[in-house]
Amino acid sequence: MSERATQEHPLAGTASILGIVAASLIFCGIAVSLSILPVSYSYWLDELFSVTASRESFGSMFSLILTDVHPPLYQVILRGWIGLFGAGEVATRSLSWIAAICTAVPVYRSCRNMGRPFALVAVALLCTAPLFAFYANEARSYAILMLASAISVERFMRMSRHSRNYSFLASCVAMSLVHYFGLVLAWILMGIAALEFRRDIRRLLTIGLALFATLIWPCVHVAIGTVSAKAGGNFWIHVNGVVDTLSIAAFSVFPVPGHSCGISFFLGLVAVAFGTWLARRVGVDEPVARAPGRSKQSVASSAFMLTVAIIAYVLSVALIDHFTPMSTQRNYIALVPMCSILSAQLVYLLHVYKPALRFPLMVIFAALAIFDVFHSLQAVRAKRAPVADWKGAAQFIVDHKGESSVYYVTNSEFNKWRALTSRFYIERLSGGGIDAKPFVPGKTKLPNQALIFFAQYPFVDSFEKAMIDAGAHEVFAAKPLHDPFSTAVFYNKQIPKGDQ
Repeated sequence: MSERATQEHPLAGTASILGIVAASLIFCGIAVSLSILPVSYSYWLDELFSVTASRESFGSMFSLILTDVHPPLYQVILRGWIGLFGAGEVATRSLSWIAAICTAVPVYRSCRNMGRPFALVAVALLCTAPLFAFYANEARSYAILMLASAISVERFMRMSRHSRNYSFLASCVAMSLVHYFGLVLAWILMGIAALEFRRDIRRLLTIGLALFATLIWPCVHVAIGTVSAKAGGNFWIHVNGVVDTLSIAAFSVFPVPGHSCGISFFLGLVAVAFGTWLARRVGVDEPVARAPGRSKQSVASSAFMLTVAIIAYVLSVALIDHFTPMSTQRNYIALVPMCSILSAQLVYLLHVYKPALRFPLMVIFAALAIFDVFHSLQAVRAKRAPVADWKGAAQFIVDHKGESSVYYVTNSEFNKWRALTSRFYIERLSGGGIDAKPFVPGKTKLPNQALIFFAQYPFVDSFEKAMIDAGAHEVFAAKPLHDPFSTAVFYNKQIPKGDQ
C-alpha cells in the first residue's frame, strides 16, 4: 500500500475484521432480545399499570398518571398503540422492542464519521447490553427512554454554530416527558449546549425556552399529583450514599457487582475526560479518512463532551439521591447509548494513536460483548418465569370459581389503579364473566365461599390476620406471601381435592 493510502486509511488492515465481528454481535444481541417476544408470559404490576391506564379515556388516564411517578408521554404513545394492536402481552411489548431496535439508528449515525466498522462497534455494544434485551421485552417506558436518549445525544453531538439546532432541543423536551431520568439528562445536555453557545444570545434564549418547557409537566405533577408525597425517601427506592449511586450506574452499563465497580467506573470516566481533553488540545488535526470531520481531534473533542455529560449526569443523580433516592438499574438505561458511543470512540482513538493495540482491543471488545450476550440471555430467560404471576393466579380463579364469589385485595374500595390491575386478567381470561369485588382486610366481610386474589399487596400482616379470621387458606402461590412480588389466591372454604 502506498504511503498516501496508508495515511488516508490507517485502519484498513483490521477494519473489515472488526466490522464482521461487530455485525455478528449485533445479530446475537437482537436475536436474544427477540427470543422471548412471542411468549405471552404474565404482566407484572408496573406493566399492568401501564397497560390498564392506557386503555382508559384520556381524562381517566391522566388522573392515574398523576398518582404515578413518571411523566405521561409513554402512556400516550402506548394508548395509541393499544388502539391499533390491542392490549395483549406480545402486542404491547412489541412497542418497546421496536423502540429498542430503532435506538441503533441514532447510535450508528453518531459514530459513522469514524467509519462503518466503528459505528458497528457502537451498535454492537448497544444491542448486547443486558438492559437492552431486558427492557425491549417490557411494556414500560424504558426502551422509549433509551431511544429518546440516543436521539438527543446524536443531535447533541451534531450541534453546529451554523444551524439553530431545533431538533436537539425538541428531542430533549420529548425525552423529559418520557421519564424523570430523561429530564435530568435533558438538563445536562442543554446546560452544556448553553455553555458552548454562551456568546450567542439568541441561542441562549432558545435553550432557555426549551428548559422552561421541560419544567411544565413536573410543576403540574407536583401541584396536582401525588409525586411529591413519594419524595424525601417516602418511596420503595433506597440508595446508601454516592458510592451506591455510582455502583448502580456502573452495573447498568456493565453487570459486575460491588462498590469497587462503581468507583472504578467513575475514576475511569475522569481518566477518559482528561485523556480526550489532552488529545484534542495537543493533537494535530490531521484527517484519517476522506470523509469530512474524521480527524483525531474532532473525535477526541466529541468524546470529551460526551464524557463530561455522563459525569455530570451521574453526579447530578447522586445529588438527587441524597435527598430523594431514585437510582435503580433500569432508570440508567439512558446511559446505554451514551456509553456505547463513547466506547466506540475510545476504540477508534486507541486504534489511531496506538496501532499496536488494534488486535488486543478487538479481542477485548469481542470478549466483553460476548459476556454481555450471555448475561442478556440469562436475564431474558428468567422473564419466562414472570416476576409476579398475575396471569397464573387469575387462571386458577377462572378454573376453580364454581359457585364462589371472587375478590381482589386492596387498601380501599376507591383505589382505581388497584382495581384495574387486579381485575385485568380475571376479566380477560373469563371473557368478562367474573366480576371481582374489592376486599379490604379488616373491613370487608367475606361470604362462606370466596376466592381472594392477592398480588403485590404491601400490607401483608393485616391481610394475613384477615385470612386467619376468615378461616381461609392459600391455594395458589407464585412466591412466598412476604415476597414483595408475591401473587396468590386464598380460599375460605376447602376446595375438594379433585379440583385442586
